[in-house]
Parts: sequence; structure tokens; C-alpha cells
Amino acid sequence: MKRFRLHGFTLIELLVVIAIIAILAGMLLPALGRAKVKGQHIACVNHTRQFALAWQLYTDDHGGTYPPQDGAEGAWVNGWLTPTANNPDNTNVLHLREGKLWPYVNSEAVYRCPGDRSQAVFGNLRLPRVRSYAGNAWVGSGTRSWTGAPGYNEYKFFWKESEVVGISPSALWVIMDEADHSINDCRMWVSAAHNGFLDVPGSFHGAAASLSFADGHSELRKWVDPRTPRAQLGEASPGNRDLDWLNERTTVRR
Repeated sequence: MKRFRLHGFTLIELLVVIAIIAILAGMLLPALGRAKVKGQHIACVNHTRQFALAWQLYTDDHGGTYPPQDGAEGAWVNGWLTPTANNPDNTNVLHLREGKLWPYVNSEAVYRCPGDRSQAVFGNLRLPRVRSYAGNAWVGSGTRSWTGAPGYNEYKFFWKESEVVGISPSALWVIMDEADHSINDCRMWVSAAHNGFLDVPGSFHGAAASLSFADGHSELRKWVDPRTPRAQLGEASPGNRDLDWLNERTTVRR
């Protein structure tokens, strides 16, 4: 009878197979990574689009008055986030539910950008923070009382939909990503009276942020100045095209 002999892989053959797998992985993993990032882009724009719709619905339901930006009267969202440890507001979902937009956007997941990896620290415990978005500080009821705001005497606050004059609603942002080291209350400050970042826009999407606008649309804005993703609170940034772009879409001169 014939005797059959089974042959396994030689060491060289095994190394060739491993090398081929490594090459294929090297080719596929970047593509998978880009697909994941693209998915986060789409999800975040969908979040801000939901906020844009909620903003419109609230305004329609309240006689043309925009959602409040003043915590004293109950803001569109409540809570004071910080990057410091042991701050209960960082994880308090009740602040989302207490906000004026909760009846229109009543999913906790929508309040956090899918690209936001910031965490609340409680001793050895690390938990996702509850919110990544802030509103345009110049748009919303309660804003007129902020006499100490940078540029208060030079620029307009928009309390009502009917007051949006001198700027198109499609060019007036209302809610956007805010950087994890900058976000605190419900609002984000941008002012042409200050040549720098009073608050810092988010860069959770490869140096880009998602914004919703007063006309109901939402878009992803890619930052073009390398200083923007690294900006710190109050930091001057002369000639920053991103800052100029934001200023033009935040408010107008009186």
C-alpha cells in the first residue's frame, strides 16, 4: 500500500503568509479608520441638524422667541461642565432633561458628539461627559442683560426671530461643537470685538466642527488655520481665517 505523507507549512511559507496578512491589514485598516471617522462626521451633523429643527420648533411654539441662553430662566440645556475632576455636572443627565429643548430632542445620546472622547474623572472612575454642544451666546432670549459681554455696545443680540436683520438665517449659527477644555455652560462666546478665542470651537472630526444654523440646516466646517484646533481660552489669534469665518456668522454690528 502506498503511504501518504502530510506536509505542514515550512517556516519560510509561514512567514510569507504572515507578511501577506500584515500587508493586507496595513492596506485595510486606514480605510476602515477613515470610514469610522466619516461615520462620526455624519452622526454629528445629524445631531446638530436635530438641534436646528428643535430650535425652530421651540421658536414657533413661543411666538418667535428663541430658546433661552440664560441659565437663570432655564436655558436650552442646563449644567456647568468643566475639565476638572469630581464635577457631578459632567455626568448629570438630569441637566439635559431640564433644558428647554429636551421636549424636542429627548435622546441623551444626541447631546454628545460621537467624536468627543472627553471623560469625567471621579477618582479612578472615568465616564463620558454628557454634552459636547453649546449655543451661540448672541442668539437667544435672556441675552440682552449681558452688559459685560465683549462688544455689547457694538454688536447685536438676537432675542427673537424677527430681530435677525443684517444677516441671513442661513448664515447665523445657533448650536455647535465646543472644545472639551472650553465647554462649560449652555453658550459659546465668539466676538469680533476680541481678536481671539473667548471660547474654543470643537475639533472632534479631524480639525472640523459641526454647526447648526437659524434656517434649520447643519454643516461640517473644516478649520483651515492650524492654530484653531490647538487654541486656548482667551488666546489671541490675529489673522485667523477660522475666527473671521465664525465672526461673520455669529452676529452683526448694531
